[in-house]
Amino acid sequence: MLKLTKRVFVAFDIAIKYNFPAIGFLLSFIPLMKGRTLLQNIFISIPLSLRFTYVVYTTTCIIFWQLIYFCIICYYLKLKLIAINNQIKQKVENIEIPRSFSNGLIKLNKIYAEIYDYNKFWSKIIAVYYSASILFICAGINSIIFGEMPFTLRFISIYAICGFFYNDLYIDIIRSHY
Repeated sequence: MLKLTKRVFVAFDIAIKYNFPAIGFLLSFIPLMKGRTLLQNIFISIPLSLRFTYVVYTTTCIIFWQLIYFCIICYYLKLKLIAINNQIKQKVENIEIPRSFSNGLIKLNKIYAEIYDYNKFWSKIIAVYYSASILFICAGINSIIFGEMPFTLRFISIYAICGFFYNDLYIDIIRSHY
């Protein structure tokens, strides 16, 4: 579990620290600098772009660390269920049924109650995340197809949407694995 957690932390840490702020800065700076003088770009475009970059960085940190935490909790609960199921199998094979069965069922019930409590909270978080993802991807595709923008901004937008979609897909794969 520790190896998997480290790999996920490193992968998302790199994406959050470097990819999302760079994309956020470029997505906001390129449209803002168009048609402005150098002085206007220094005093208007750059501060607004830096502010937008900070918002992008903060938002992605909150969203992705919550999703990583969710995946770790799912994996932990899965390991607990496997351990208890193995204990029950072992006791059934050794014919220790009467008392052991009730203890195993009590442990299973506690874990299922814990899963239910987590599910009440995390289902709302995931619903909000996917709703925001759908809105972001649809708005981005709409602006790419119908918006008038330079090629570089169009390319950066496509890269951002593909990256966002890839992260959603990666999170789905991780979540379904557990």
